[in-house]
Amino acid sequence: MRGGKWIIAAVLFVSRVSALQYIGADISSVIQEERAGIVYKNQNGTIKPLEHILAENGFNMVRQRVWVTDGDHGIDYNLQLAQRVVKYEAQALTYRASPPGWPTTDIDGLEQTIYKYTLDSLNRFAAAGLKPETVALGNEVNSGILVPVGGYDKPQNLSRLLKSASAAVMASNLSPKPKRLLHLTLCCEPSIAEWWYDLVLANGLSLDDFDVHAHSMYPYWGENASFSNFLDLSARLKSKYGNKEVQVVETGWPLACPNSEYKFPPDQTEIPWSSEGQEIYFQRMAKTLTAAGATGFNVREPAWVRNYRLGSTCAYAIMFDQQGAALDSFSVFKSLAGNAA
Repeated sequence: MRGGKWIIAAVLFVSRVSALQYIGADISSVIQEERAGIVYKNQNGTIKPLEHILAENGFNMVRQRVWVTDGDHGIDYNLQLAQRVVKYEAQALTYRASPPGWPTTDIDGLEQTIYKYTLDSLNRFAAAGLKPETVALGNEVNSGILVPVGGYDKPQNLSRLLKSASAAVMASNLSPKPKRLLHLTLCCEPSIAEWWYDLVLANGLSLDDFDVHAHSMYPYWGENASFSNFLDLSARLKSKYGNKEVQVVETGWPLACPNSEYKFPPDQTEIPWSSEGQEIYFQRMAKTLTAAGATGFNVREPAWVRNYRLGSTCAYAIMFDQQGAALDSFSVFKSLAGNAA
């Protein structure tokens, strides 16, 4: 997701997916969409809650954005949404810049604030009986968190903030403890990803502070997002940084993208921009992740009807039509989960 705030994600579990543990989708905007009058329908035209449509199509994870601010995407909003799913994944809460009322120049104050806020927030999930499977230490943090204090150009500060968030996860009342993710945008720039990990690990972060390498992978944001680059990245991360899990936590394929601002990856140029193309892309995604030993992927906001471009230059980037009906391509996930145990 381009731009953004500290996020918690949510996960719905239905069953384990054969070679992949997780096939998920971000549905953070569903309550807002329903409030605006959007009614969701499956491929047969039957009206159902969005999370039910996901489940019947093979999804076993739901990801939710949780922002520091109150209101939409705040803690209460997400607790309401989380009650609609069976299990829960979380991402540690953050802003790219310090939220109002948070310290803006004091690393010691920010370190304490991020710890307390993450701890208190996760304890609210625990009190509600919600058990996150994973907690990400921020959203696309390669540029930093709580900048400018926690920017990548201040690696000691960035490492301290990530370490503080990680400690809060482990100190929370959640049981069992969730896996902790580091979420970057560098899925397909292996050398830069290595540079980033080396930077934070040399400045105070430890391999013990996180469990999963998580990456965004958007073919419509540039030609580096190739399957071959992801295979290279995954091999390097597993070899160099403790053989941890690797996941793609944001991805998607457009229904139409005739005027893209960016070149698509060379190993995806023959995939059409269509419902059929969406099926092909996710089949190849699953095959690539399985070959890489990765554990799963999340589709970004496939049902965000009122934001169908998803901030991209594509004409249509989601998997539901403007009447709220799932496209035929949505069935691909059920086929990917067909051998689930």
